[in-house]
Amino acid sequence: MSNNGFDEEYWNDIYAQPKIMDGVFNARIHADYLHALFALDGIEIDSILDVGFGLGYLLGAVLDRFKPRHAVGLEPSLHAFDRGQKRLNAPSKTQLKLLPIDASAWCLQSTKPRCFDLGICTSVFQYLSDMQIEEILPVLAERVKFLYFTVPTDLEAARLSAQYSFVDSYARRRTRKRYNNMLAPYFTVVGNRLLESKNYFDENNSLFTELVFRH
Repeated sequence: MSNNGFDEEYWNDIYAQPKIMDGVFNARIHADYLHALFALDGIEIDSILDVGFGLGYLLGAVLDRFKPRHAVGLEPSLHAFDRGQKRLNAPSKTQLKLLPIDASAWCLQSTKPRCFDLGICTSVFQYLSDMQIEEILPVLAERVKFLYFTVPTDLEAARLSAQYSFVDSYARRRTRKRYNNMLAPYFTVVGNRLLESKNYFDENNSLFTELVFRH
């Protein structure tokens, strides 16, 4: 993926059937899960960053569920940005800013943005090079307290190909161990798909109370 994201061909190819895509047909379920997870430990989410909001389905559902005061969405693919921008209607109390920029460029900005309570980064890392990931992760750990993160490993990609004949020819394949090694210096796993920044928390001050599940 270039700094300008993917062109229209990618979106028409990979999202040919958006109603079966994770983060599209089940966007509301993702948002409800996240809201319940934070509510269980009484954690308030008042600012949200989406690193690659794509067509806007998941970001829209999360904004509607949390109704944060501030939100920023990044999306370098102009085709997706235009479609997502038209779809996104932020709650009245939310100040939403959408930027046609990729994660690397945003992370390298000379002016340091605010720290967000929650970051969203779903189905992005499989399109990034190792160098891009190494640039992005330490900055993300500084700028988000929690990160809702998904990325398919090589095994999941093989399963999708075998079961559904779905092959993402644009994606890089990495092992679970490789992704875990990349994330470990910066984030702690505190729930299914949820990471906690090591810049802000450790086991002594974590807002998540079930310490046995930290790794």
